[in-house]
Parts: sequence; structure tokens; C-alpha cells
Amino acid sequence: MKAVIAALLLSLSVATFAFPAQNKNAKSTSKPAAAPVDDAAITASVKDKLSKTPSLKDANINVDSKAGKVTLIGSLKTAGLKGVATNVAKSVKGVKSVDNQITVEGAAPPDDAAITKDVQAKLAATPSLKSAKIDVATAGGVVTLSGSVKTGGLKGLATQQAKRVKGVKSVNNQLTVEAGPAAGTGNSNKKR
Repeated sequence: MKAVIAALLLSLSVATFAFPAQNKNAKSTSKPAAAPVDDAAITASVKDKLSKTPSLKDANINVDSKAGKVTLIGSLKTAGLKGVATNVAKSVKGVKSVDNQITVEGAAPPDDAAITKDVQAKLAATPSLKSAKIDVATAGGVVTLSGSVKTGGLKGLATQQAKRVKGVKSVNNQLTVEAGPAAGTGNSNKKR
């Protein structure tokens, strides 16, 4: 009889390990598969949340999702509201990233005089360009640099610094490199 009971217990324990899904107390060691991204649900959730945000409820923002990446397109009155829209979208479950392409209404680009002034200030604030003789002119957001610098590297640096100024569309660098002693023109009478 003891042999029969032992055989039954052994059979039960084997069944418990062989069929863990049927044993409610057994813990699963496999991780559940990641749920597929439901872009339609994400898009709907982002739209809903944007419409329930008081500062954005009247905004006309288009929302699109692809593999959890949300794209926002439209226009808003301030850059602050654009940031709010980004944060609202990021707070939705399933959103992996937000590409905010919303434009700010009435944000006029800087005028040419302001761009010229900003480029001059940027060049003056760059230690190696501070004493350079650089004239700046701007037309339609295109900055023209003229004058002279000591090296080709400084000419390139002037272009880089000008491009960093808000409103600059492109840079026309007409700077010349100051003529210095030519390379290899040391004492030519020296015997080698």
C-alpha cells in the first residue's frame, strides 16, 4: 500500500512540474511577450488628452503615430504651448518619442539688421576672432562676411559662428586670408 501511495505522489509531483499552467500556485518563469504597439490607440489617446488639456483644447493639432513615435503637426500661439503639447503626448502610455513639428503663430524671423547685429556680437565674443577685421552684411537672412583674417582656420570659424545665429539662412564668406611670410622662404642662401 505504501508503494501505491508513493507512486501516486510521484505521479502528482511529475504532473505538477510537467503542466505548470494548470497549477495555479506555480510561478511562470517565462516573461510575457511585449504587447504590440497599437498606433491607432496611441493616436486616439494623445488626441483625447490634448483636447482635455485646458490650454490646448481649442488647438488644431494633427496627431500621427508609427511604432510608438508620435508626430504632432499644427500651429499654436506660443512656444510654451508647443512644449505643453509635447509633454502631454509623452505622458500617454505606449508613446516612445514625440516629433513636435508644431509651428508658433506670428513668430516672425529676425530682421536683417538684427541678424547683422547678432552675428557681429557672436564674432566679437569669439576670442580668436575678436580682433579680426570682419564686416557683416545681411540680406534676406543671407549673411555676407568680408574683410580679412590671419588664417584659413579663422575664416572657417567665422562661418561656423555666423551660422549659429538665429535667423541666418546661409553664409557667404568673402573673407580673405592676410598674406604672411610664405612657407619655406626662410634664409634661401643657407647651404643644405
